[in-house]
Amino acid sequence: MRLFFSTLLSLIATCAIGQTTYYVDQTNGDNTFNGTSPSTAFETVNFAAGILVPGDTLEIIGDYVNASFNPNFTYTNEYDPHLWHAENSIRLNNLHGNTGNYITIRAYDQNTLLKGDGANIFRITNCSYLRIENFTINGQVESIPLSTANALQFVYIDENAVIDPTAPSASDIRYRDQDCVSNCTPGAVVDGEIYSDLSGLSIIRPSYVDTRGLYLSKVHHIDIVNNTISNMPGGGLRVSDCEDINIIGNEIFACSRKSYSGTHALVVTKATSTRTTNDYRINILRNLIHHNYNEQYSWA
Repeated sequence: MRLFFSTLLSLIATCAIGQTTYYVDQTNGDNTFNGTSPSTAFETVNFAAGILVPGDTLEIIGDYVNASFNPNFTYTNEYDPHLWHAENSIRLNNLHGNTGNYITIRAYDQNTLLKGDGANIFRITNCSYLRIENFTINGQVESIPLSTANALQFVYIDENAVIDPTAPSASDIRYRDQDCVSNCTPGAVVDGEIYSDLSGLSIIRPSYVDTRGLYLSKVHHIDIVNNTISNMPGGGLRVSDCEDINIIGNEIFACSRKSYSGTHALVVTKATSTRTTNDYRINILRNLIHHNYNEQYSWA
């Protein structure tokens, strides 16, 4: 009887851990609040993530954007810092639920909108036992003319040769046609040309025309459910170095339009296997993927 009673108390204690819902409101929140109601929401996801424990839920209210988000940005030159800032609207790292106690991160209601014009709108690394659900994630495809994507298609900088990779000078900018070694057409990048090998360099290309919607890497036991990802210049949803991933009931459209990296709407890559059982590790079910295509191609 004592064993049964002790086990019951342990189960009750386990169920009682976590189970708190926190709120983030970038417009009206404050990280000095307690975060436990919409009226006392935190301001930033990063602050809230430091409090979350297995079983908790985080709801995001309203618009959430990267620090220098500018929906009215207009391209003028290749060294404009806004093209290179590589910001993330949301970045989660080393956040872990556990078996039976996933941490849920979701939209507060239908008015929640994640936006951005940097490297990623929602970036997740080194995390496990998370559920990401009900978000609308919207990029800037409709604000980026094809002429801008064309101008930036073959532009790059060498990270180790510049003072600040997020704000290069005009002299830091290089173009792939400058690296042509044979069959070269001056001032152009065309089929049949041979280029020098850049694999030993730390190459950075403009983030503005390659923004991804939701990008996860080095993750396991992640549920990505009922999200809508659209109008991304780069990839819509990418999961890499992963195991036990459920991608269910999402809609992804009008993505990968302006990118120079040959990306796609939905990519799962470098899936791992840490056990020998013959079961499914990646489930991609009932997603609606449509109207995604590349207007550019990668120099690779």
